[in-house]
Amino acid sequence: MDYLFEDHGELSLKICDYLGGKSSEAEAKELLFHLSRHEESKLLYRELSASWALASVPYFLEMEDENLEVIKQRITEAEQKVESRKRFIKRMMTTAAVFLAFVASNMWWYISTQTLKSEDKRMERSYQMRVDEGTMASVVLPDGSEVTLNAGSTLSYKKDFGKKLRSVNLQGEGYFNVAPDAHYPFSIIAGGIKVKVIGTKFDVYAYQGEDVIVSLIEGTVNLTSSRGQELVLHPREQALCSWKTGDVVKREADVGRSIDWINGNLFFDNTSLEEVVRRLEHRFNVRICIDSNRLKELRFTGNFSNIQTVSDILRELDIENQFVWRVKQDRIIISERSVKKQKSKTNYSN
Repeated sequence: MDYLFEDHGELSLKICDYLGGKSSEAEAKELLFHLSRHEESKLLYRELSASWALASVPYFLEMEDENLEVIKQRITEAEQKVESRKRFIKRMMTTAAVFLAFVASNMWWYISTQTLKSEDKRMERSYQMRVDEGTMASVVLPDGSEVTLNAGSTLSYKKDFGKKLRSVNLQGEGYFNVAPDAHYPFSIIAGGIKVKVIGTKFDVYAYQGEDVIVSLIEGTVNLTSSRGQELVLHPREQALCSWKTGDVVKREADVGRSIDWINGNLFFDNTSLEEVVRRLEHRFNVRICIDSNRLKELRFTGNFSNIQTVSDILRELDIENQFVWRVKQDRIIISERSVKKQKSKTNYSN
């Protein structure tokens, strides 16, 4: 007759007793018969057996030889008792078979569990795309989202991207055209902020050691800073996150200019010379040093095409003849223009 356990807890206790070898022969038979008829109970058994395997397999592996020797010794002693010999051997062989089957079952669960763990670790690994200085590249993500990466940028995402989450990490600058998916929002982690969207177009500027700028072209994005500040961006708005303080502010901007770099152009809007230099370094793959703190704070506005060189851009920026630049080894050094040079208005870098 099919024995029905009173509740889930009682069944769990019966299974644990069985796995621990505490069940009587009748109880074990009753449990196995029940498991053969109830798929839900069988699933519970497998789950508990897997947990038991992880805890007990190392112990059984160590004790296997000792346990087998005990079985052999008992069989030898049983041979001296002629009348009970067959019954005893049968009982011991059954015990050995159950023991070995239990060890085999635990081994199978142990190996399966380790395989699953290995698979989980494999899925945790990331794809990474690195764009060298002086170049640009585009990538299509598994969900169909398109990303254009600026020079010196790195984009990474896990191998299970799109299965449960759509999340990427960005260092550098990327223009995102996100494929809509209401069930799985798209998120970018960059420079200490998190940008979350469903489907939209926007630019993220997040080079290490620089302020993070998020410029929204279409749609809506939610932004959260490392300090917990939250704000919503609408088209033609920018969010600026200070890398020094972590504070975030929102402002209106000509966001179309923010993605001019896709066409190879450069646009500066009241930008400090220090930041101008950083962008020139990424664009032209050069090292530029400014040896004057005053010059670093100078601010410039201008739009430059993709056919202009570093010297062309510096020459146009220096309309007031405040600095000179020279090439030394593998670097460009920008210095204060001396009074004498200012009077003559001669740029000795050319």
